[in-house]
Amino acid sequence: MSEESALTGPPDPSQSSCTVDLLSFELLTVIIESLCPILVRRVETLDEWGDPIKAQEADEYNRREFDRDLEAFATLRFVCSSWSSVVTPLLFREAVLFTTPFSSPDKVDAFFTKVRAEHLRSLIIFGSRSTPPPPKRPMTFGGGYPHSWFIPRRRDPPPPPLKCPSNRAIAEAVGRGIGLCTRLEKLELRGDYPAFINRQWLPKFAPRLASTVTSLIIEGKTREIDIPYALLGLGRSLVSLEIIGWCSQIPPTSFHLPSMFPKLRHVALRDSHPSRENVTRFFSRLTAGKADNHFRSLDLTDVQYTKRSNAQALEILAINNLGAHLTELVFTADDQDPTSSINVLRLCPNLEQLSFGFRAPHKDILNYLPKRLHSLELSAINHEEWDVEPKDVIHFLASGQFPLLRRMKLFVEDDLEE
Repeated sequence: MSEESALTGPPDPSQSSCTVDLLSFELLTVIIESLCPILVRRVETLDEWGDPIKAQEADEYNRREFDRDLEAFATLRFVCSSWSSVVTPLLFREAVLFTTPFSSPDKVDAFFTKVRAEHLRSLIIFGSRSTPPPPKRPMTFGGGYPHSWFIPRRRDPPPPPLKCPSNRAIAEAVGRGIGLCTRLEKLELRGDYPAFINRQWLPKFAPRLASTVTSLIIEGKTREIDIPYALLGLGRSLVSLEIIGWCSQIPPTSFHLPSMFPKLRHVALRDSHPSRENVTRFFSRLTAGKADNHFRSLDLTDVQYTKRSNAQALEILAINNLGAHLTELVFTADDQDPTSSINVLRLCPNLEQLSFGFRAPHKDILNYLPKRLHSLELSAINHEEWDVEPKDVIHFLASGQFPLLRRMKLFVEDDLEE
């Protein structure tokens, strides 16, 4: 539920029961959950002419769409008492907070009261993608009428400049609100989010968060130093971690980490250009001294700190024999030289799920796929003579060498230049 969603009161208890009450509660829940709106998370959106919209504008567009859909979904509570008992918890299962440098701390406090923070399981916080200019005041002349074209006898004194609250004040308000979320399991931070501003922020405002949150997503943060603050606070409880758009500062910032990640099973680094030093330190800490390693899933889509596309994947998978523990892997294959991609697969002999993303791999890669595969995703885009083509996939399936394969997703696109 977002900050501006208007929720009305509960349905009238005297309302008569309807025929849908005959459905079992479990079946009714499945049906209604499929109707619950989901906030679109994407950094870039296309406008009506097909041109990209800036990330900040895309966030605002997605927010308006989500608000509208959520308000419509809320009206389903008025169908009958059974529907109300299913819809109402869904309205408060996930909350979305949008902040800007001009957000009022009082409004942030009111937001957490409105969304019943103690019931939230998931919280998404959007910060500004960039610092916007302060809103303009209308020009006034003479008697103070805006945009007046009368010749003024005197000019009014300029209005006082609009002041935005300090980042610390907004972050403290967010911290107080998160401190009320005693059941929070998933925390998603996007843009220039006002959280984890220093190492003391979490223990001061939300110390219980470290025992409840199992999933953390960080996207688009401009200050790299906030990432280790989040990991230091939540690392021991995390099961899933996604960092999107991690671009290291030059020189790289000091990167402190918890001594261990005892429960972490899934890590995704996407669209990132981190420093080799920080990435090595992170994965070394993640896998060090763990004979019973729980780490199983890794996503390295478009992660690059060297010129060779798969060199970073090879380095990461070789750290403490990390690749041998993986059962799921997503990475961007080198579409010209299959050698590096083949070496990646050799480091991961136990893979059951494999995805090459949207870039077609070299056709020779099909001869080196792990025999335990249950699921495979790849592109077959006929751009170059060495790319995987649909006919190669047909021959691959007909070979019978992968008896455990149960699911295959194939992306196909015609070359527009032909």
